[in-house]
Amino acid sequence: MWDRRTTELLERAYLACGAGPRGSGSGSADDGLWRAKRQHLVVPMDGDGHWLDIGCANGHLMATLPRWAAESRVEIMAHGLELIPSLADLARRLHPPLADRIHTGSVMTWNPPRRYGYLTVLDDAVPPDRLGTLVERCRTALVEPGGRLIVSSYTDRGVAPAPGRQCESRRA
Repeated sequence: MWDRRTTELLERAYLACGAGPRGSGSGSADDGLWRAKRQHLVVPMDGDGHWLDIGCANGHLMATLPRWAAESRVEIMAHGLELIPSLADLARRLHPPLADRIHTGSVMTWNPPRRYGYLTVLDDAVPPDRLGTLVERCRTALVEPGGRLIVSSYTDRGVAPAPGRQCESRRA
């Protein structure tokens, strides 16, 4: 039900925005603002590894985050999981080098081809009452032992985050 509702709400809007930050759910087409709102995701990435972007949309974060990590001499191999098949297809078309690492499915049921050293997921990937289940699913089925699950939010869900706390990172 949640997956169907999410698809109905987002598919047309995301496809209409196409490439770049706007097609990744950003409210802005500005690359500087895009980076400012997301570069904190690289902070927990303190060593080389494979990274899974849950809800990768048009793949723009998959294409940009590894470059940011490289500035700290960390090599990240980007992978993506997108719920909406048409968005996953768009990401594959926009980023051909990443195409074979962009998967389609629900984070709650998808069987990954591997486990990942880093995994980013937004807390709105599931209804609020299933967030604990989402975290447990990611921790036990998607993140490799010793890897990091990075849960972040683009909205406040009605609660302001603690100052300076834009994402949570924990070793699995």
